[in-house]
This record gives sequence, structure tokens and C-alpha cells, in this order.
Amino acid sequence: MFDEAAQKAIFHDTIAFELPVVLLERGGCTFVKKVRNVERSGANVALIGDNKVENSEIFIMSDDGSGHSVNIPSFFIRKATADGIMESYVKEERVIIKIEIETGTTGKTADVDLWYSTPFDLSVEQ
Repeated sequence: MFDEAAQKAIFHDTIAFELPVVLLERGGCTFVKKVRNVERSGANVALIGDNKVENSEIFIMSDDGSGHSVNIPSFFIRKATADGIMESYVKEERVIIKIEIETGTTGKTADVDLWYSTPFDLSVEQ
């Protein structure tokens, strides 16, 4: 359930609000482990910046089999974008991140991909 300030911001667009976002660099461990650690820290969103310049238009973060237990959204961003965000942060400039999710539609249907894991997966780290 939203608190009152969040409801006003979302439904009435009368005030701005902030959610803790963590920017991480790709590498060192699985995407799921990174996002789970962000969630445990109390943040609401994980941004994972690529650690190298990629020319691919599409990149999919892989699930290590325990992703079903993660409850916050995560997004993979290009290295240049991540570097720009970090540069602004280091300069103590205000960083505003707007995330929009669009669904492709054809007529009266929406094309979606569903990603899920079994709730019986025993690989969840405690």
C-alpha cells in the first residue's frame, strides 16, 4: 500500500518524490545476487551499468535460478549512461531518473514476455 505522499505523486502529479536507486557495475557476481543485495540495503530500484561498451541493441540479464525471490525492479543500462549518472553524482549534481516501460501492442492485445522461476528452487541464498 502506498503512503499518502506517494499516492499524490503517482495519481495526482502534484508533488515529487524520491525512491532510493542504486547504480552498480556489471561483473563480479550474478545479476540476481547484485539485485538481491540492493534490495537488502533498502533501495527500491537497481540500475546495473555495463562495464564495457557494447554495440548490441538488446541485452538480457540472466537469472541464476533464484530470481523469483527478488522483489524490486532492476534495469541494465549502457556504459555511457552509467558513466554519465556517476559523473553527475560525483559532482553532487541532482540526478533524476525516469523509467518508462512500454508494451508493444497489436490491435487489442499486448505482447509480453513472462519470466519466472519455480517457488521450489532451493538455490536461494539465505
